[in-house]
Amino acid sequence: MLDFGLIKKSLSGIFSEEHIFLYRLTDSTNTRALEYARSGGGCPAVFIAEEQTGGRGRRGRSFVSNPESGIFITFLLSPDNLCGIEGATAFAAVALREALPEAVRRVSGIKWVNDIYSRLPDGEDRKLSGILAEAVTENGKVSKIVIGMGINVYKKAISDEISNIATSIEEVTGERYPREDIIASLCRSVLTPRDGELILSRYREHSLTVGKRVKVIPHGEDSYPAVAVEILDDYSLLVEKDGGERVRVFSGEVSTKF
Repeated sequence: MLDFGLIKKSLSGIFSEEHIFLYRLTDSTNTRALEYARSGGGCPAVFIAEEQTGGRGRRGRSFVSNPESGIFITFLLSPDNLCGIEGATAFAAVALREALPEAVRRVSGIKWVNDIYSRLPDGEDRKLSGILAEAVTENGKVSKIVIGMGINVYKKAISDEISNIATSIEEVTGERYPREDIIASLCRSVLTPRDGELILSRYREHSLTVGKRVKVIPHGEDSYPAVAVEILDDYSLLVEKDGGERVRVFSGEVSTKF
């Protein structure tokens, strides 16, 4: 089980004590953060769970959150800390990748828009972590952003149902890194100031999507095949459809496996 005493101690110089929320069991750290933010809670704040019963991913998917297997963490931040609203997901992806142990970072990249993938010894890329960003609005304006992350740390995080698409830090490296150490590294990374130019540069540098043939899955529209051309300055993805038409993709999902 996570050592909550150690976590509090390691985060004492990063967050104020009243902004650290730890749960042995909760439905979703994103839900807890949203409730806290909407009740007037301040930021930065962090919410960490050993186990979730209602972990959420993008597009309404559930996120398996078994105990003693992964890191389930949510940050409540100001848009000013994230290079603006548009760059929030890119900021989170870059910060997460840079917080991973060096042995993992060397073989990991970012799949647009928000997943961290790691390369196994057989050369296959599999999903290591996902990110879910949600906005909190006040008077029609985004006042805070909730960023949830789920990281597969140990092999037991990977069920048989997802073993062909997901991996863990333990599987990638053969090592069992203490989750408390990764949490502390991640919190430091997320609260490290970075300007938008640096975020965009690193987001592009570590992209696993650009240059590949993909399936674009827009919200509420039919999917279509294309080639990912580049990540634009607003963090959108420029793709080229069969036939040559170029389209900017702002949301939805792209798949490199189809």
